[in-house]
Amino acid sequence: MEQNNNEIEKNDGNEELSTFNSQLSTKNNIYPIFDRMLAREDKEDLLKQHSVMIWFTGLSGSGKSTIAIALERELHKRGLLCRILDGDNIRSGINNNLGFSEADRVENIRRIAEVSKLFIDSGIITIAAFASINIPIIRNRILMSNRMTMGLSVKDAKPLRMVSGRPETVTT
Repeated sequence: MEQNNNEIEKNDGNEELSTFNSQLSTKNNIYPIFDRMLAREDKEDLLKQHSVMIWFTGLSGSGKSTIAIALERELHKRGLLCRILDGDNIRSGINNNLGFSEADRVENIRRIAEVSKLFIDSGIITIAAFASINIPIIRNRILMSNRMTMGLSVKDAKPLRMVSGRPETVTT
């Protein structure tokens, strides 16, 4: 990496460029900068709060987003920065290419966990509201494999009989 760009251009050879690129890359072709970035704790100190993940699960129509919105408003009143992730804002954006097959639902939860990790690492209280009840083991494995702090996982208390008139298709 000590070879500067002028020397690479002067040599005009693929070998030098290849060597330069390999020095910048890891096995995933990503230049590792994580050790130079501010830590989660630095951002929490700035925001004067601790980031945490709160994940609501339940059937469609059971009130997950309603509870998440009420929680967000209360935490905001207390001066805490939060972000809600739910089916509407995730499926209309980053996951708009996914359907509702079992594989797509697992991928949906995996992406949600990755996005959540970014918010957590930024010191933000992250509230997720998803009908992920069919895949809690997968969801938890994804969260833990990312070494993400999961502060609270809440299964909605609304009884099944109250939502039993709804379609049985569970979406995530």
